Amino acid sequence: MHAGKPTIAMIRGYCIGGGVSVALSCDMRISAEGARFGVPAAKLGLGYDARGVRKLMDVVGPSFAKEIFFTARQFTAQEALAMGLVNRVLPDAQLEAYVREYAGAPAPPPREACRKDRAARPWPPPAAAAPEAAAAQGRRVWIGRWLKRLWRRLRGELAPPGID
Repeated sequence: MHAGKPTIAMIRGYCIGGGVSVALSCDMRISAEGARFGVPAAKLGLGYDARGVRKLMDVVGPSFAKEIFFTARQFTAQEALAMGLVNRVLPDAQLEAYVREYAGAPAPPPREACRKDRAARPWPPPAAAAPEAAAAQGRRVWIGRWLKRLWRRLRGELAPPGID
């Protein structure tokens, strides 16, 4: 999700599964004290794609990402703050006023500078920065193509390399 300008997630109540994914897509995350966070995929027997895992790892680090995915438990707003999942935790009554004031703060960075900054860090990241699972998938695709070409050569459909 690219908005072309900085985005803020105002989190109140439950931020579970896809809600965490949407919040991670935002540049800043501000939460109410009563908010709860979690990714219950493990309890449901579901998996997450490499990009979603990578986004969470980029924000909270590999250790907390493993805890979030493997335990599938819900975390409090204070735990999310300690992990780095949210930037700030505020009392429920002050959340909306704070976020509105924060979003309308004077002297925001110029739109063009923000656009250049976002363009400098593309999403999804290049294959070199992808998780090991994605790299392994790339190797499997390459080996699969190589085996197909070898099989076609053995059957006489392709000339051996170097012969035109």
